[in-house]
Amino acid sequence: MEEINKEIAQFISENTVATLACVDNQSPYCFNCYYAFLPDEGLLVYKSAFRTQHDAILEKNKQIAGSIVPNEINLAALSGVQFEGILLESRIDLTMRLSIPYYTRFPFAIALFGNICVIQMNKIKFTDFTKGVGYNLQWSR
Repeated sequence: MEEINKEIAQFISENTVATLACVDNQSPYCFNCYYAFLPDEGLLVYKSAFRTQHDAILEKNKQIAGSIVPNEINLAALSGVQFEGILLESRIDLTMRLSIPYYTRFPFAIALFGNICVIQMNKIKFTDFTKGVGYNLQWSR
């Protein structure tokens, strides 16, 4: 796997909320989540409540897309990430290992019922207008 560009990794790591999208029978569905990012592996980890609509959709179709914008938006200096990936199958070894960075970042989430989910990011596009209109970086697995 080619290493994720440091600018992209830094942007994703500095922010906290992703908007994720999935599709079931041609109907799109979006949801927001807190996430932890593992740049060396290109993985995004989030926690989902049990029996959600997006869990039901992702059970049938593991493809997922998403976006991340800064925690504080500056309208004069737009920046953000769009990505595509796939939801990895839940495995106890993966869940145990990746729950640590998630709960370290969001300790309050330990008290919430749900399951740890892992997205393998396959394509990332980072746009940063603070470096000029149209400035973007791309990465693919």
